Amino acid sequence: MARKTLTIAATLLATAASGVAVTAGYASWTAHTAVARLIAENSALSVGSTDVDAFGGRVILHDVAMTTGSLRVYARTLSLPMQTPRFAIVTSALAADRPIQLAQWPTGDKPKAPDAPASSPFGSGIQLKIPGQAAAPAAAPAPALPQTPATGSASASDVTIIHGTTTYTIKKIDVSGTALTNAALTTLLDPKNPDPIATRLQKLNAGSIVISEIVSDDKAVGNEVHAGVTQILLANVAGGKIGAASAAGSTISGLGEGGRVVVKTGAIQASGLDLALLERMIDTVRTDDAEPLKALSDSLTISDLTLTNPAKSTSLTVATLAQKALKARPLKTDLATLKETTDKDAPGDDTVKAERSKALLDDISSSFEVGAFSIDKIAASNTEKEGVSTLGVARIALDDYRARKLAAFTMRDFLFQGPSVKLGFATLDLSDIAIPPVTKAAADTSQALSTDTMPSIAKADMSLIDVDTATPQDDGTTSKVKFKLAHVGSSSDQRFGKLPSQGALAVDSLTFDLPDSDSPGAQELLAMGYRHLDVSGAIATTYDQKAETLSVQKLVVSGVDMGAVTVALDLGNVAKGILSANHSVAKASALAMLVKRIDLRIANSGLFDKALDWKAKQDGKSVADERASAIDLVSNAVPEMLGNGPGIKAVGAAVAAFIAEPKTLHISAASKDGLGAADMGLLGTPDALLERLDIQAEANK
Repeated sequence: MARKTLTIAATLLATAASGVAVTAGYASWTAHTAVARLIAENSALSVGSTDVDAFGGRVILHDVAMTTGSLRVYARTLSLPMQTPRFAIVTSALAADRPIQLAQWPTGDKPKAPDAPASSPFGSGIQLKIPGQAAAPAAAPAPALPQTPATGSASASDVTIIHGTTTYTIKKIDVSGTALTNAALTTLLDPKNPDPIATRLQKLNAGSIVISEIVSDDKAVGNEVHAGVTQILLANVAGGKIGAASAAGSTISGLGEGGRVVVKTGAIQASGLDLALLERMIDTVRTDDAEPLKALSDSLTISDLTLTNPAKSTSLTVATLAQKALKARPLKTDLATLKETTDKDAPGDDTVKAERSKALLDDISSSFEVGAFSIDKIAASNTEKEGVSTLGVARIALDDYRARKLAAFTMRDFLFQGPSVKLGFATLDLSDIAIPPVTKAAADTSQALSTDTMPSIAKADMSLIDVDTATPQDDGTTSKVKFKLAHVGSSSDQRFGKLPSQGALAVDSLTFDLPDSDSPGAQELLAMGYRHLDVSGAIATTYDQKAETLSVQKLVVSGVDMGAVTVALDLGNVAKGILSANHSVAKASALAMLVKRIDLRIANSGLFDKALDWKAKQDGKSVADERASAIDLVSNAVPEMLGNGPGIKAVGAAVAAFIAEPKTLHISAASKDGLGAADMGLLGTPDALLERLDIQAEANK
């Protein structure tokens, strides 16, 4: 394609919203130019080569020699920190534990790099000696000086490139530290150049490239987009790779739903950019399924990103967007097919498009890796006739995504507020997330678990959740949901197509007010004085796939000023079909399960007493009479109805003791062979059913 190299270098690497260029600034270009001028104007100063360190904010000079009369001073490196509007010269010798030594060479002799003293703490810093002084201890010979890089320069002005419906304008380009001439640079930028982009990128080698501004205008009907990137600096450009790059800012303006959308960014910085790989990703299709991923960008930082749509009263701001260690490879889908696949209005068979979409999702999820990605200080607002909605998030971050696995995802201080809804939480942490290939889900739905195409999350935690909604109903009423949750957490070793061998879920301090309701349960709780509830719960399970046994070690529900109920359960004949997407298979698997043990524990801390008091009022009795009636019922009438076997009599005695002094109650029942759906016919003869159970019961122990 007739894309010019520097358009890829800057326009594709400058703006996050359009995939345009990212860059990483090493130092102020004004300061860099001042250093070059200083060197050029001082004929007594010679420099072997220069480097730029943006993150350190400095220019580094290598193999510097200066002559003053008969005195020659030599430095292996000089570091010039940028302190706009002026800079200071600092050498590595400032960290030395010995004084700087000066050396005199006969006028006209070329200074040589002296050996570094063995005791030097700064290695290749300044090492100067005065003849006649005691020699420093012998050290390994100094390495050969690097070959002097190209020192030429080239420039071009008012470059215009037309590609399709897009016109690119580059106001000024200055290239230094290069073998390119002005004519060669112009040839590289010429859209009529028959050489492929990759070939032209190989020819683009320079110490630095400065572009004052790149502007692009796309005049396609319905897709008019204007973009601009300013003050672009590319450093250490070699064979399609950029050591570091930066831009002062960027702007994209285009037509969106309801009006013109404008995206702006502040400073953009990046390092380790591979433009050749980026060009391949844009213009080519991968033919090798096993092609390895390669480094696309070592780092990227975009500051002060804003998006506005005045017509929709929509705005978005992001303080910082950052990425580290991005690897990628070209997709197997070309741009035309990609557009057809993702455009729901595009012609074509829906089934074919659905299969393409699955393949595309799998391709994307396996064609990128990133060491870290984060977005800080997100704020958004939108105004509609119903009112104003706002969103704020302190931080969103993910760590180490590779091979369809994400090590961690975090979110901090999330708050969404709308005219009738409020949703917020303090923390969200997910870890060890695995994403299955959607095209490899089991074709036989009778064996496929509903989790086959869903990501698995080894651990999830949320804290300080606050929900308050009021939804208007068709009948004119309003449905309200309001609650707070201190913490919810889960863990699981679930993998696709399997029940988790270990799983746990905990809900801590779910608080809410009981609404006025026609529900009998709600009315009874309100009558007992429970207007505000504070409840917690937890469950822990173990599944043995080979033995097909499921153990619920703990299922507990507790409430403040109420008490707690804890259940433990052992189930047998639990096939994986229990979670099948096929309803018939799931139902058959559920009916085949066997209950081998059930354990019930009750701890009272107020609920039973209030329930007994409420029942006494309903029956017109005193609490003492109501208690006596309940004890007689469970001690005599119920055991009599159930065959009066030893097991049921033990249960009746324990329950009676609990009613008399409600503290704790423990009842367990076990069956060696297990009880299943086929045994439900025994309910008509409860004594026969109870004979198959080993029942234990005790109270207040």
